[in-house]
Parts: sequence; structure tokens; C-alpha cells
Amino acid sequence: MRLLLVSLMAGALALGPAPAQWLFAQNAPAMASQDETKTVQHLAQAGYLDPKGLDMTAPTFTEDQVTDALIAIQDRLKAVDLKKLPSGAYQLEDLQALEQLVEDYSDLLRDRKVSAWLYENRVKKMMQALGTAAPSTPATPLVTPTAATPSPTATLVPPSGPTLGDLNALQDKLKDMGQRMADLQARYDQKLQDEDSSAQLLRAKDQERQDEMKLVKNLMDTYEANLQKVNERLDQVSQKADQKTLSDEELQQELTIMHKDLRDNTQDLTVLKQQVALLDAPQKAQQDPLDDFLTSKWLAGGALLVGLAALTVGLTKK
Repeated sequence: MRLLLVSLMAGALALGPAPAQWLFAQNAPAMASQDETKTVQHLAQAGYLDPKGLDMTAPTFTEDQVTDALIAIQDRLKAVDLKKLPSGAYQLEDLQALEQLVEDYSDLLRDRKVSAWLYENRVKKMMQALGTAAPSTPATPLVTPTAATPSPTATLVPPSGPTLGDLNALQDKLKDMGQRMADLQARYDQKLQDEDSSAQLLRAKDQERQDEMKLVKNLMDTYEANLQKVNERLDQVSQKADQKTLSDEELQQELTIMHKDLRDNTQDLTVLKQQVALLDAPQKAQQDPLDDFLTSKWLAGGALLVGLAALTVGLTKK
């Protein structure tokens, strides 16, 4: 194959420069017309694309350069708000020339994965926003065509597809669905926040209830211990009194101490009553747990008080 290629090249050179020029021309890039080049240069000067990267003095551009320029223009037009077009930023003649150029380069745009049909519709919307309907006939180019440049004899028909109204209706449906989803998410987040707040409140109330119950339990334990001590002391004094091993002075001291202990226990019982009343306040209408509690668990305290009074009277008579 290498020898065949070398022979072909040698034969072309032997026949003269024309065949060699024809052979190399097969790999040369396709060139755009002068009118297309001037249209792109004018759009760059008008701000439709960044003129950097373009030779503004070149007589002609390649078709690839024109296609790149059209893609760059489309990227800028996508960001334009059709409801708020900047005053004087876009001219109807420029958009008409751009539409014609997109139509002529529709095949090359499709090769670049760019929809020429959507491109043309975007340009038509901008022309409608400027107050003039899109023209039904090909637009007049920005520059006057020369006699040497042939005008295109046929225009490409956009492929059949959804209409502009269908696309607008689809966009409206998508916006409505997005708004509904946002509302649903907001309600869900609010519900989750309310549930979390309720759970925190319940945990706080439960912890407060547990603290109150612990306080009552501590008071009950303290009162029981003190009551047991007084009871034991009363038994000891009664035993000594029966055995007559206590003098009157010692007996008086013991009675004084037991009266003081009894007074302290009475104060502890008052505090305990208050705490139990606070703890059982919501259930007061159904049952008074303090009354049940005092008639059972604290019955020994009442018996102790009666026994102490009886001992005092009995010793005094002696």
C-alpha cells in the first residue's frame, strides 16, 4: 500500500501541478461565503458573541468557524429574558440575518448535536418580542450579495415535530408540578418540625415529672428514718421509766428531745404533703392520694404521737 501511494503521488507530480492541487484540495476545509463571513463579523461587533478568536479582517471564514460562532451566539441567547429585552441591545435586521444563517447551517449544527429547529424558534421569539412577527420569506442579508456569489437555490425544511404551543404547554405543566412538589415538601418539613417539637416537650415534661417523684421519694425516706429513730427512742425511754432507772431531770431532758424531734418530723410531713399535692394535682378530682397515703403509711406516725403523749401523762402522774 505504501508503494502504491508513492507511485500515485509520483504519477500526479509527473502529470503537472493541476492533479496534485486537486488531490490536496480534497482535504482542505470548506469555506463559507463572503456574505456569511461578513454577517458573522457584524454580529460579533454588535455584541452577539465575543469577537476574540475571530479574525475580523479575514475575507472568508471556514464553515466550521461559522458553525462555532452560531453555537456561541445560541449560548448567549439562551440566557436572554424574552420579557425584559435590553433596549437597543438587539436589532430586528440582525436577528433576521441570524435566522437565515441558522437555516443555511442547519445540517452542520445537527452534526454538532444542536437543534436548528429550536434555535430558529428562539430567534423568532426574540423578533416577536421586539414587536414584529417573524418573516415568512428568507431574510435579506446584512450585506449586498455580489454577482460572483451564488445565492442558495433551495432551503432546508425543518423536520416535523411538536409545535411551539405544545412546548409552552409542557413547560407550564412542568412548572406547576415543580410548585406542587415544593409545597408538599414545605408541608412535610413543617409537620416533621412540629412532631419533633411535641416530642421534645413530652420528654421535658416526663423528666420534670421524674424529678418531682424523686424529690417526694427522698422526703419519704427521710421522714421514715426520722420517725423510726423517734420510735426507738420512745421505746427506750418507756423501758427505763418502767424500770425507774431515770431521774426526773433525765426524764425531762428526754421528753424535751423527743418533743423537738416530733416537731421537726411534723414540719417534714408538711413539706411532704405539699410535694405530694403538687405531684397529684391533675388527679385530685378522682382520688386524693395524700389522704390514702396518710391513713396507711403514716399511721405509725400518729400512733407514735399518741404514745408519746400517753407516756408524758403517765410519767407525770408518777
